[in-house]
Amino acid sequence: MGKYPIHLHVSENVEGTVVAQNVVRESNQRCIVVHGTHNATIYDNVAFGAKGHCIMLEDGGEVSSLSFTH
Repeated sequence: MGKYPIHLHVSENVEGTVVAQNVVRESNQRCIVVHGTHNATIYDNVAFGAKGHCIMLEDGGEVSSLSFTH
């Protein structure tokens, strides 16, 4: 529980933080989790063969501007 490949955990305001160009492969528990962290930029990441929710806002109260491309 709580062990995710990329996990921004209760860091509050992290303006200027970038999570980009990572590969998450065959994760058994999610890919990128944002929990209690605001204003991080997350883009150009790839996930393959992952189980569960891949990109997740844990509490739903996180402040963000999300943009997804295919």
